[in-house]
This record gives sequence, C-alpha cells and structure tokens, in this order.
Amino acid sequence: MTQAFEHGYALLIAVNENSVSGAELLEVLKDVEALNEVLTHPQRCGYLPDNIKIIIGTASTRAGIMDGLDWLKAKLEADTSGQATAVMYYTGHGHVENGNYYLIPYDVNLNRLKTSAIRAEDFAADIAALQPKRLLVMLDCCHAAGTNVKELIGLNSAAIPAGLFMQGAQDSGEAGKGLDTLAQGAGRAVLSSSQAGEKSYLRKDGAMSIFTYHVVEALTGHAQPQSGATEVLVSDVMGHVTRCVPASAKADWQTNQHPDHQVSGNFPVVLLLGGKGLPSGQPAPDPLDLPLASKSSTQYQATVKGSGAIAQGKNAVAVGERGVFVGRDNKGNINTGKQIKGDRVRGDKFRGDKVKGDKVVRDKIGRQINMDGGTYVDGDVETGGGDFVGRNKNTSGVSAAELAPLFAQLIAAMVQQAPADKQAAAVQQVQALQAEVTKGAHADDNRVVKIIEGLAGMVPGAIGALVGTFAHPILGGIAGPVTKYVLNKLKGQ
Repeated sequence: MTQAFEHGYALLIAVNENSVSGAELLEVLKDVEALNEVLTHPQRCGYLPDNIKIIIGTASTRAGIMDGLDWLKAKLEADTSGQATAVMYYTGHGHVENGNYYLIPYDVNLNRLKTSAIRAEDFAADIAALQPKRLLVMLDCCHAAGTNVKELIGLNSAAIPAGLFMQGAQDSGEAGKGLDTLAQGAGRAVLSSSQAGEKSYLRKDGAMSIFTYHVVEALTGHAQPQSGATEVLVSDVMGHVTRCVPASAKADWQTNQHPDHQVSGNFPVVLLLGGKGLPSGQPAPDPLDLPLASKSSTQYQATVKGSGAIAQGKNAVAVGERGVFVGRDNKGNINTGKQIKGDRVRGDKFRGDKVKGDKVVRDKIGRQINMDGGTYVDGDVETGGGDFVGRNKNTSGVSAAELAPLFAQLIAAMVQQAPADKQAAAVQQVQALQAEVTKGAHADDNRVVKIIEGLAGMVPGAIGALVGTFAHPILGGIAGPVTKYVLNKLKGQ
C-alpha cells in the first residue's frame, strides 16, 4: 500500500522561453517535466498534485515567479501540521554583475536589467521568509553553450551561489531514522548545479540536464538510503548528486561540473518508492521508467473502426482525418475546411432557434449555455468578431511538451483516487483528453466534454484535479463554451 507525502509542497520553475529573441532555453522544460513526474507519482515520491505548482514558458515572468512564491507561502500557512516540507526548483538563465546575482525571467528587459530581473539575494530572502520546517532549494542557472542550450547574449552567465540562500539558517541536527522520520528533522538545504566558473550541461542523450537527472535518480532510491528507510533524506540527495554529476560531466563532455551545496540540519524530502522503501539487496528502479498506474502490469489496448488515429504513451498526439497538428513555434494561422471570418454570420436565426446577444440558449443535448460576447447553438459557435464560425475553425496548435506537466499531474491524481479496477481506464481517458486538447482551437468541444464527464463519473475524488488542470491559461484558452459550462458545474459540486 503506497502512502502520500501530504505535507510536501513544491514550486517548479523553468524559464524555457524568453521575450529576448534567441534567448530561449527550450531544453530546460524537460527538467521540470521529469521532476514533476517523479514527485507526483504515487509509487515514487508521493506528493499530492494539488501541492505542486509549475511555472513555465510565457508565464515565467518576474511577476509570475513572485506569484509562485505567494502560492507556496499560502500553502505553507494553510498547513497547520508543523511538518511542512517545501521544495523550490529553478532552471533558467543566471547573471552576475558587480558581485550581485540575478535570475532572468521571461520578460527581462536588457536595457533595465537590474529592475526587470530578479535579484537573487532578494529572492532568497523571500524564500527564507516562508519558514517551513524543512526547505530544499535547487538551482540550475548557468547553462552551457554548444550542447543544444544557448547562452543569453548581453549577460554574464553565472551559477547562483548556494550560500545566498542559507542566510539565517540554523543547524537543527540529524533527523530520526525510523518509520516516524516524516515527523522529525528540520533545516534548510541548497543545491546549485555548478560552482563559480563552471557550466551546467545536458545529458548527452538530451533527456534533461545532468544535474536534474541525478536529482531524480536520488529521489528514486539510487542514493542508497539506510536499509529499511521509507523516505529519502536531504543528505541522501546531496551526497548522490555531488558524487555523480562530476563523473557524468566528464564522461559526456570531458569537462568539469561540480554542484555547490550547503546544508543545515537533515530531514526527509520525499517518500521512497511510495513509502514502501527499498529492501536490502534490491536494485533501485530506472529513474525515468515510471509505471502508469499502481499496478505496473497495466496494459492498454485500443481498436480503430474506419479512419482515425490512436496515440498512446507519454506526450502522444493523435490527429484525425484531414486534421492538422501545429507544434510549439507556429506564429501564423493554419486553416482547415471552409474559413468564415469575423462577423460574416449575422442575424438571430440559427437552425430554428432565435438567439439575441448573450441570451441563454440550449444546445442539442439540452444544456444551458450562457456566452459572453457570442452565441452557441447546436454545436456551432459565432465568436462575435473572432476568427471562426461553426465547425470550420481557424486552428492553432498547442505544444504537447507544454501540456505534458499538466496532464502528468492529472494522471497521478486519477491513479491516486481511482479504484484499482478503474485506474487503467482513467489513465487511458486522460491520455485521450490530452490528445484532443493538443489540437488547440480545432479540438472537438463535445468530445472534450464527454471525456471530462466520463472521468468525473469514474473518479469523483479527482474532480478537483480535473477542474484545476483546465484552470491553467493554456487550457483555459482552448476550452470551448460547453467545456467551460461543464467545468463550472463540476467546480460547484
């Protein structure tokens, strides 16, 4: 029986995009995805999906990152157990100027760098003010050029010293070693991916950074915790990462990379394999091979009748007949079918129903839909001056990589809440939902609703996670009028 790390909270930040042309760090998104997957998986670290916040892409602005700290503060203040553990992970550009270190957000202005960037010392002070019983900060800020990761021209790229985040830390001694370790230990630990003058490198296979890979390794039992341990201590993580990163950097790139770390006290940061621990002599599992459900033997089977497509597995995308999928960097419009622009469809009659302005109407399955600025009738949408009418939509694709962290959390919630005999079906439906919404504006609103209602009925305990997934700006922009109506109805339950 797996447990849950109910009092663990994590803020994961990847500045993988940048408003400054050519300054993107697209590869660092993989680090946040991998860390989120292992943290939320019930058979790995056991964090609750609602206790993790991910900030990526255009949301990783200066204000967005500070809002993330506010979210973490609110979570910690609401936890009255006295046993809260907080993890803060940042990957992106770092900069040093006149002895001052800065984190570089998405909306940095190089002409006003000091006021548009985030001063590391101020950021560290804000984190210290959170005052959880246990705090682990991980920083991956000085990325190497020449390994598919770019440096930001105009900046003096630099790793952020771990010592900046240790001001005011008190040594709280060693944590207990028994089954009650989750209620013992306190302190603060900071782990930076490299030291001054060094870079942070990707793994040669491009899966993620060397640093993050070994962190994930440590969290899945490769740090060789004490026999019988049911959790991973911060000392396990520090020791494993500082030993393994230099060896991997040498093996992959024949270069030096030595993590910088400081620790005050010792404490558990995650469950070890869902709280089951790792029996003596049993090898730790592949850190990147996560079971889809609590039963690792779960298999999926699907059948296509007629034309169509099936996508299964991580980040899978299926597009139907004559469908178009547009990836991350599409800047224009891709149109399928007959395009009708603007307000070309006017008047008050749609298939026999009279609709004026924002009046409440009924769709073909009897739901009431109240539109703001447009109308919905029998499956057709008039945008009120937008770019599509009816089923012939102007289509913008959505990157599967951007959606992956959101749906990884949703899958974890479904597995955690679903009865054993429904876990496989729930995971398969989440994957179908992900494949549909990846189509962006071309997603079938009615199909999305059907899947959402099916999941809500199958796993009532995960309704909150389901609604929360669509609260993300990416999915909020994709959701059609019927989807929004159903989500609002579920939210009120």
